[in-house]
Amino acid sequence: MSIHALITHHIRCEAGAETSLTLASEALPCDEQATALVDALKNSFFSRLTREHGSFASADETAPLPRELDDYTRHQDFAALTRRLMEDWKTLLDRDLQDIDAGVVFLAETNGEQQVFYMLVAGYKTAFSIGPDLAIETTRHLDLGSALFGIKVDMHEWLTARHYAYLSLVPPRSNRKLAEGYTALTGFSAGLDKTDTTEAFLAGVEAFAKQVDQDRVDSYRHQVVDYCAQQEQRDAPIDLQELSRSVDGIDGDRFSRFMADYTPERDSALMMDRRSLRRYVKFTGREKDLAISFSSSQLNSRVHYNPDKDTLSIDGIPRTLREQLLRHLNQ
Repeated sequence: MSIHALITHHIRCEAGAETSLTLASEALPCDEQATALVDALKNSFFSRLTREHGSFASADETAPLPRELDDYTRHQDFAALTRRLMEDWKTLLDRDLQDIDAGVVFLAETNGEQQVFYMLVAGYKTAFSIGPDLAIETTRHLDLGSALFGIKVDMHEWLTARHYAYLSLVPPRSNRKLAEGYTALTGFSAGLDKTDTTEAFLAGVEAFAKQVDQDRVDSYRHQVVDYCAQQEQRDAPIDLQELSRSVDGIDGDRFSRFMADYTPERDSALMMDRRSLRRYVKFTGREKDLAISFSSSQLNSRVHYNPDKDTLSIDGIPRTLREQLLRHLNQ
């Protein structure tokens, strides 16, 4: 997708003080530096396991974000849209006087009819460097780590099909009131239970595995998970028809028909849960002094579990582990 419009603002509020805004008057040029910033922000946003998916509930259509986006679809004034949203957010923050000092990046991307809107919020971190005169210098830069939060709106899906959750939200961390205020601003609601959906879907994938040739089963499982993981990283749904065409060695039509019983009614587009995908292809567990992890394909092959005794046995341990054990025994 290409950048259609990009603009940045600043918001600051200290405890007990009124929120202050520094608002840009016009959009930024979409140059190399802007593209690099957008890529970094989106990579951080999409990497979050806390990312939620949902929609504007009908009762929340009057929230500032859907209201302003609806106006934007008619007037196409991106800078005005973002300034009004910042003023709306200021009003909400002034009610609770929440601490915040952040840059706010608004982004619109397009690809044909598809248009996606982002509002991403990044606080500041202090970095140290040694200057040309060998003195210690400090600079402030955007924190693209775990403190980043924001929302993505699939405009085309919202305005037309609504086949799946068209909102993606990374909520503010460790600040309940700030999270509540941001939810009030965005109108985010009706979050999906991606874990249940993904586990039901994977149950279907495993059930279909019984119809796959034994020498192709591991490849089949990993191809399915690889496709789903790639879609999840792009914040995109999976589609059964597309998935069935991407997996080698199976009857795609039969797979699509079979999986229809394991997916929500009327909807072939699904949002996946990354943790559930990982668990399907890898078993892992950790306690204070013990960590175990192995590919699910090794179960009943090299790794055997005895549920009566609650024990694991391994045929042929990794070479590096074997060498460590032998050195320890010979000491």
